[in-house]
Amino acid sequence: NILRNLIFPIRVFIANRQARAALKQFKPHVVIGTGGYASALPIRQAIKLKIPVILQEQNSYPGIVTRRYAGKAQQVFLTYPEASDYLSAHAQTKVVGNPIRPKMRRQDRTAAAEFFGLSSHYPSVFIFGGSQGSQAINNHFIAHIQYYLDHFPVQFLWQTGPQDFFNCQQAVEGNDRVHVAAFIDAMSMAYSLADVAVCRSGAMTLAELTYFGIPSLLIPLPGAAANHQEYNARSLEKRGAAKVLLQHELTPQKVIDALKDLIMDREARDAMGKKALALSQPNATNVIVQTIFDTAWNYAQHSA
Repeated sequence: NILRNLIFPIRVFIANRQARAALKQFKPHVVIGTGGYASALPIRQAIKLKIPVILQEQNSYPGIVTRRYAGKAQQVFLTYPEASDYLSAHAQTKVVGNPIRPKMRRQDRTAAAEFFGLSSHYPSVFIFGGSQGSQAINNHFIAHIQYYLDHFPVQFLWQTGPQDFFNCQQAVEGNDRVHVAAFIDAMSMAYSLADVAVCRSGAMTLAELTYFGIPSLLIPLPGAAANHQEYNARSLEKRGAAKVLLQHELTPQKVIDALKDLIMDREARDAMGKKALALSQPNATNVIVQTIFDTAWNYAQHSA
């Protein structure tokens, strides 16, 4: 509304002063930003105070904060090489991939199948749309999962999110080739079982898919900030590590055709999985952390 717009510059002015005061009081040796808008003012003030700034950009199309300040940062860590196309020529970039959670480690596939009450003999399709699920993805499988089960030797691990859980469960009730859960905490088990994934294309999801070498059908979230999910998905697609369908393209036949190839053609599936695995950079966390420590140490020595 009008009042909020009038007040906004005043709030930014106050927040700028607060960020500067906090940095002066805390005296950090390095300031780290991950591209979110909330980091803009602390990074701006850190640059003004000549405190080293390190940026970590998770997406193929960088966020506005990364685009704005990359040229003045000590180091910019990228997940995708093409992200550098949108940054200042002066940016000190390094492609290291996205850090993943330490507990994300490959498990025995047979043990993973037993964990979910599924078989280790069928190709396994892991359906998920993030912790809240994806209604568009869920709706397709509610309507057509029986077709897959009738026509293909396949089983499904299906994380639905809480909203659609009941409807998804009803669609497959009693079928021992489908495990339905509102939320799956044991994601390393799920990834270790999966031969194919059908999911959104957020940065962390793709980092985990490539770490486990899982071929995927990616359906980017429409309306994601700066359309970054489609940029991410296209990065994998052009490297042969995934197939991509936009949400408005989700006709039953297109999804069935895309999945049929991945389910039935093991050679093609394995080739795509190897290309996904080749994109993984499991040492990302160590590289980023070491650079942060080195930068902080150097600044402390020179500012003492």
